[in-house]
Amino acid sequence: MNGKYWYMRLKDSFFNSMQIRQLYADEEISGHALTVFYLRLCLMSLETGGVLEFPNGKPIKDAQIKSFIGADFDGISVAKMLVRLLDVGLVNAEGEKYKIPEIENLIGQSSEKADRQRQRRQGEESGGVSGGEYGNSI
Repeated sequence: MNGKYWYMRLKDSFFNSMQIRQLYADEEISGHALTVFYLRLCLMSLETGGVLEFPNGKPIKDAQIKSFIGADFDGISVAKMLVRLLDVGLVNAEGEKYKIPEIENLIGQSSEKADRQRQRRQGEESGGVSGGEYGNSI
């Protein structure tokens, strides 16, 4: 299977960022639940550049987010969680669509072929092979 896949990079300071720290300061909703909710939204929006929408391009409404991400958050209403993410700037509302503003900086894309090529290059670097496929160069 030679498919593409998307990945999300988090900086080592992600959990220490002001926005995530503000989520943990919320006394009504668990900071852990809010962070997992936010990360799930990020992952679900990778292919659309951070916009939360269905594959057919229709925007996702508040009530549909729970079914979109397929998760239950211990009875915490999705609307409350979304409002909290909007409050700290982790999600923006643009017209009828929700967007995760910083997602462009977190998105990466790869394929199995690219992974094999990367592993081959790493093997050449660590194995002492020089010159690549064209032999040694001066």
